[in-house]
Amino acid sequence: MMSGQVPSELAMLTTLQELLLDDCSLSGTLPAVLGSLTNLTTIRFHRNKNIKGPIPSEYGMMNSLMDLSINQNKLSGSLPSELFQMSSLTELTLVKNKFTGTIPVELSLLTGLTDLRIQKNKFSGAIPSEVGILTRLSRLNLGDNNLQGTIPTEIGMLSNTEDIFLAAASLAGPIPSECGLLVNTMQDNQLSFIPIDFWQMTNMLKLKLQNNLFSGPLPSEIGAFRKIEDVEAYDNFFSGALPSELALLTSMTALQLHGNQLSGSIPVELSKLASNGSLELLTLSGNPLSGVVPGELCSLGQYNTTTKDPFGLDFDCGGLLCGCDWCRCGLL
Repeated sequence: MMSGQVPSELAMLTTLQELLLDDCSLSGTLPAVLGSLTNLTTIRFHRNKNIKGPIPSEYGMMNSLMDLSINQNKLSGSLPSELFQMSSLTELTLVKNKFTGTIPVELSLLTGLTDLRIQKNKFSGAIPSEVGILTRLSRLNLGDNNLQGTIPTEIGMLSNTEDIFLAAASLAGPIPSECGLLVNTMQDNQLSFIPIDFWQMTNMLKLKLQNNLFSGPLPSEIGAFRKIEDVEAYDNFFSGALPSELALLTSMTALQLHGNQLSGSIPVELSKLASNGSLELLTLSGNPLSGVVPGELCSLGQYNTTTKDPFGLDFDCGGLLCGCDWCRCGLL
């Protein structure tokens, strides 16, 4: 296995097409001289952890490069403008480095991109509206950065994108209706409003809205998510009653709604999800719910909030809400 600095002598391999140096314990900076390898189609330096410094501007000369993937290293600085001259690029993944600065609007020049993942860096500023020009994207992950502002409506133009991840930023405001049919992972932001179009995502498999500022009731339209497997909407300000239409989500294995302001009783219809064997996790603690837990839900078992056991039932056992063997009270 190669170790030490990335050897500049690699530039002598003028016909080289793929440079794959994953998990090699490499260190130091990326040699600028590698930019002369104009026949390269793929560069991958994953999980070396000690490659640092910027991406050399000379890499913009690699006019045949299709895949630039340098994940889990210590690269830093802003992205060089020359990077966006590589019109052949289809995959750009720079995950878990230390890049800073804004996401350049010149990114829109890479119209052939199908995969753009730059999560877990230190990018700041707003998401440029020009991202909407990248209509060939199938994956877009901008999460775990220092991004601010609102979600641009132009993201709604990414109709070919299967996975849009905007989590763990400081995005605020509503989810634009233009984006409601696309973005399904927006946890850990400051978003506050869900458009009605959002509830038309009938092919969604996972919905992650936790730790935002969403309020109001969960609409009955959520029952249209017939294929959904995982709903995580905890630590928001959802209020009102739990819609009985949740029972229509017969493929759902996890429903996490703890830390909201939901009230009323737990719909007996939810028992169907436990009795048919699909539902494995239901968390409702931190809500002013009342009444008796439907008996069939008790079969999920008690969720251990200390060890974070993956399956079970979690609710606030007390005078307002009770049931199950571990929560006997006067209402029973």
